[in-house]
Amino acid sequence: MGNPIGGEAGAPASAPRSGGGDKSGESGLSLVSVTPVTTTWRRLMEVAGEGAPALSRAIGKLALAAVLHGLCLALLIPLSVALVQDTDWHRAGIWLAAMGGILGLSAALRWSAYNFEFHGGMIRITQQLRTELGYKLRSVPLEMIQREKSGATVHKLLTGVDNTMTAVLGVTNAILLAIVPPVVVGLALFGFDWRLGLISFLTFPLLGYFYYRRRPAFGRSARAVDAAHQDLHQQVLEYTQGLPVLRASGVSLRDHPVADEIDRLERLQSADTDLSTSATLFMSVTVQLGLLVSLAVGAWLVVTGETELAVFLAFLLILSRFGEPLSNLVLYTYMFDMLEQAVENIDSLRRVPDQVAIDPAAEPDRFDIILEGVSFGYQGSGGTVLRDVTARFPENQLSAIVGPSGQGKTTLLKLLQRFADPRAGRILIGGLDIRRIPPAKLASLISVVFQDVHLFGDTILNNIRMARPTAGEDEVIEAAQRAGCDAFIRALPNGYETRVGDNGATLSSGERQRISIARAFLKNSPIILLDEPTAALDTVNERLVQHALEHLVRGRTVIVISHRLSLVAGADRIFVLEEGRVSEQGDHTDLMAEGGRYSRMQAASAEEFSRCD
Repeated sequence: MGNPIGGEAGAPASAPRSGGGDKSGESGLSLVSVTPVTTTWRRLMEVAGEGAPALSRAIGKLALAAVLHGLCLALLIPLSVALVQDTDWHRAGIWLAAMGGILGLSAALRWSAYNFEFHGGMIRITQQLRTELGYKLRSVPLEMIQREKSGATVHKLLTGVDNTMTAVLGVTNAILLAIVPPVVVGLALFGFDWRLGLISFLTFPLLGYFYYRRRPAFGRSARAVDAAHQDLHQQVLEYTQGLPVLRASGVSLRDHPVADEIDRLERLQSADTDLSTSATLFMSVTVQLGLLVSLAVGAWLVVTGETELAVFLAFLLILSRFGEPLSNLVLYTYMFDMLEQAVENIDSLRRVPDQVAIDPAAEPDRFDIILEGVSFGYQGSGGTVLRDVTARFPENQLSAIVGPSGQGKTTLLKLLQRFADPRAGRILIGGLDIRRIPPAKLASLISVVFQDVHLFGDTILNNIRMARPTAGEDEVIEAAQRAGCDAFIRALPNGYETRVGDNGATLSSGERQRISIARAFLKNSPIILLDEPTAALDTVNERLVQHALEHLVRGRTVIVISHRLSLVAGADRIFVLEEGRVSEQGDHTDLMAEGGRYSRMQAASAEEFSRCD
């Protein structure tokens, strides 16, 4: 087989620009409807997974505790009658003991509910949910994940999960204590004086109507702020990743979109604060006015002899306890809107459909690759990248794909790995549709060496071992030796235990590429995909990587993409892609004899080489 060395320029780093990003978070959310509470409850129980029954019981205990809290306050009425009106200390003692017992039971229920959190229930749900979402990202078409900004995905995995699970009990308890006890006391008052009972409900219709009218605005504001956080996370990610380019270009923070997103978030948060503050002030004034009206009407009833002074005194004491919780009800419900948005974010990620599998599952016993009428276009792009591609890549041979940039070469390799599925046609390995091959098995069959190598911020040993996590240290070292990187690794301060920094920042391009090849050696897959593996390397590193690749590809099914036509001339079969179609195929001699696109590309390459020489 020929030497599969060559490279294609990668995607440029994030370019600096001025101007803001998408402002859908400010204007596009105005038509978003309010999610019913029942829907939010259902979603919450779904994301809680195995912890849902325990979480539901904890919330039920908080609800019962709130009822008992209201009942305890209601007992102030007969206690006051016994003390003030009847001066019956024995009966007063009985009512006081009953209040103490109910208050103790309420506190025990609340403590029991929070034990779910104290004993790690929320932590376990959070861990389970993050793990589930992490696996979910592995089971959906990568194309669907890549359509969403990576910062938004991080926001859902981290901020969204935290906002949901850590706030559930606290927000629920605050809302229940603000609403349930006044209702219980109001109902109890009807048994002593129906007019006082009616007065106690005076502010509820007004508060309910106000919240009903304003909740859509609260929901839109919460969604706008959440969308701005997602966009800011994305811009911060791009900004940090592009810092070398930005510094080299002398670009300041103000010249990068991250500054616009910071300003946008500030505007939205300011508007959000104004909205919640004005609503809280309105609710507070309404509640206080309601209390004053209740006081005036109650006093009038006492003066006219329509009600007992003892009942009225208890009524005043109870009303004084409800002022602050009811005034802050908007704040509590706004926190609920934020929780609701977090639940929606998580739910949207959980409901992304998994890749389609075809039964029965099977595993190939040979490793030739066949494409039958494959067509593909990225969702949302409005175009077609590959058009009715039919090709056969023989087992244990080197096949090359060449052609101008943007013709679908890298997309073809992505389809082979099932990052996405064809819109039409099918792909077979060993005669099996790859949709029948279990994902883990398919991944084990294919090793990929990319132009842009991604390394994790871990040790070199672990970065190589990730190709086969069960491999021993000796196996990792052997793979590194075969890839030609053992010498430079041992020269590092901590050898194989050296941490490579963010995306391998402490290593050169050639060193990162050879570590990528070491991964492929360790994985020992029968199929090798090479996507411009030497494009960004200097001459010295190119020779080193080429030597390593020559050993890697022996006895395997290999597909290489390269713009360096001189490096694919020895391939067993060459495919020329133009406008998403296979326009020519054959070996180097046959294609040169045809005098088509391949021969013209070779001529242009030779002319460019002669000018450089």
